[in-house]
Amino acid sequence: MVVAAIFIILITILIPPIGVWMVAGCGADLLINICLTILGVAAQCRGEAYRVLTHGDMVFFVYLSTLSLTSPTPTSSSHNPAKEQGNNRTKERGLTCMVSTYSYLPGHIHAFYLEYVYFDRREQAREGRINTRHAPGVYSSRVQSGGHQGYGTINQGPPVHS
Repeated sequence: MVVAAIFIILITILIPPIGVWMVAGCGADLLINICLTILGVAAQCRGEAYRVLTHGDMVFFVYLSTLSLTSPTPTSSSHNPAKEQGNNRTKERGLTCMVSTYSYLPGHIHAFYLEYVYFDRREQAREGRINTRHAPGVYSSRVQSGGHQGYGTINQGPPVHS
């Protein structure tokens, strides 16, 4: 069980909707997670497009992998407008890096919440405690029950003799 949980968490870190699909299946939870992930990515793309349009800096799309938040050490103590512009760009890049990191969070938070509920309910079912309260914001019965199928809807009462 631990290996499966770690595998699902690693998948969720990379692509949240796949982690949700693995736990909840195809349903409302998956659709919600896809929408949250797309909205997060759209916010990031909007910010990057604004940066490219206002600054004309096409290198912006490449810099995230080689981002350095420190500015070069000045060689003189005189007022240097180019230095101020460089510091502003460094601040903008740091802010953009932070925004791009946080833009993926809505899909991740939703996915990790579903996985927490699923594995918590699964552990409770193994211990013989079945939680009948619904977790808020979870629409999948598979997640609500922790994958536990139960005994069906047939009444297992004593046999009726005629």
